[in-house]
Amino acid sequence: MKKTLVIAAFMALSLGIAQTVLRGQALKLPKAALEIRGSGPFEYKAKAGVMHSIASLVVWPPQAYAKRGEIVFGILGRDPFREAIDLVKDWLVAGKRLRVARFADLSRLGPCQVLFISRSEMERLPDILKELEGKNVLTVGESEDFLERGGMVRLYSTPDHRVRFDLDQEAVQKAGLRMHQRLVDTLNGWKSSDSKDAKGKEGR
Repeated sequence: MKKTLVIAAFMALSLGIAQTVLRGQALKLPKAALEIRGSGPFEYKAKAGVMHSIASLVVWPPQAYAKRGEIVFGILGRDPFREAIDLVKDWLVAGKRLRVARFADLSRLGPCQVLFISRSEMERLPDILKELEGKNVLTVGESEDFLERGGMVRLYSTPDHRVRFDLDQEAVQKAGLRMHQRLVDTLNGWKSSDSKDAKGKEGR
């Protein structure tokens, strides 16, 4: 019964996000769209949803888009999403249809606006980031040191199975991208809440 309720809640949230972005109202995304609960088989569906929500609050320069007027989510290396990424396929980002592209390795990397860099490619991260210099690509990863090594957005799961993100604002801006203030406010809110929780535990 509990599992059924989790599935129903997840699908209801996904439908709400889809309806919002298909209407071109990314800035009205529900707060929950930036922090989706998901574990086990739902972890990467949740990460796909959060990644889409983040992309919906990022502004790319006009030259960053493909001629076909689409936005591409690239996955570089071993794909942990598999069919979970289908959750956001064909949704809109900045009024453009989202397409998913998979690249086995750096030599096969094609044009994209968002690039998820798999854990399998961490040894080659310096070469990947060098290749992306000046290309207005939002890099996303999930390894613990992703931001310290030059990545822009790191997805992670909390102990209660909420998928959240951390980001390097300087790296995002350096790539020629602009973030909506809501992303920064959401991140600062989490950090403030976590800090209060930590102090509360210390005082017990």
